[in-house]
Amino acid sequence: MGILPRVAMLVLGFCLAAGWPARVEGQAPEGAMPVPAKPSPRPDKPTVFRVKYVGEGSVYIDAGRNADVEEGMKLSVVEAPPDGVIAEGIQYRGYPHVAELVVSTVSDSSAVCDVVETKGEVKVGQAAFLTPESAETRRNSEQAADQSSYPILVTFTYGDPLDEEARATKETQVVRLTPMERFRGRVGFSYGMTSESGGFTSRQLGLVIDADMHNIGGTYWNFIGSWRGNYGRSDTNLPGAATQTLTDLINRTYRIGFTYTNPYSPVTVGVGRLFVPWAPSLSAIDGGYFGRKITRRVTVGFFGGSTPDPSSWSYNPNQHIAGTLVNVEYGSFDHLRLYSTAGLAMTSIQWKVARQFAFFENTWSWKQYVSFYNSLQA
Repeated sequence: MGILPRVAMLVLGFCLAAGWPARVEGQAPEGAMPVPAKPSPRPDKPTVFRVKYVGEGSVYIDAGRNADVEEGMKLSVVEAPPDGVIAEGIQYRGYPHVAELVVSTVSDSSAVCDVVETKGEVKVGQAAFLTPESAETRRNSEQAADQSSYPILVTFTYGDPLDEEARATKETQVVRLTPMERFRGRVGFSYGMTSESGGFTSRQLGLVIDADMHNIGGTYWNFIGSWRGNYGRSDTNLPGAATQTLTDLINRTYRIGFTYTNPYSPVTVGVGRLFVPWAPSLSAIDGGYFGRKITRRVTVGFFGGSTPDPSSWSYNPNQHIAGTLVNVEYGSFDHLRLYSTAGLAMTSIQWKVARQFAFFENTWSWKQYVSFYNSLQA
């Protein structure tokens, strides 16, 4: 063996005897490193329950504290589907409404509800779902309970405000909750006669309608108000005496009409004898109004019709009015609230322009303690 191989073997033997650590290089396994699994989110609590017992004026549902049901929550009862399966989303399928309930007593797995309003017979097996307001209240309570687990938590009480605004302005089709139809009203006839010495006589035959009809045909159209119409005849032999009676004058001040108010639509419509909802200082009109939300807080609209109210300061029997407006609503009744309207209007008498003016209405309020209102026409 040559000198060089012998030297190499001596050096290697010395390294092993000295105990020098050997360098070990490992190759990583092929493929991506596994990602740690994220904890699964907490499942949502149900919002639809089953009626399990019906008593006199009370209804029992099969959910209680286990579903975060609390006293004071409101539920709507609908007919059970043909297959008898009670599942989430049943409130959007158009099944007939039966009753409205409010929770009075809660146990661990059931709750007792008082019947607030009925349209049919409440039966075992029907579906009862939380109203949107009660579902939001339960969601807020759950989020408040979760805050104790985190040092800093930023949440929205009901969805993302940016998403909500985009949905209100751009979405053309939304899931709509079928409202409960309610019909109440009265129809009557009246007859009156007045006779005075001197030759004055008056007879009136009238029709009276009182209506309180909400969600006609399961829609968001309403017919609300009172109307009284008279067919009368008055005669007098007194020179210069008016034949119009006080009853004839008062009958023109009733308000009644069709209104369309849909929480899922930005459009508001009214037709009949009614107030313009954003500017009641303009008095009543025989005509209509139309309004549309362009953002969550801003509404634009227009209106037109005659002015039948003789108690109005600008009353004229042959007067018409038309105009446009912008309304801004900010805040809520639970905190600071601003409700402000500005618009332009024009009146005409026998279809000739009589007056052009701007009008303003503002209401500031803070809870139920302070409220300030002003209106101006210029």
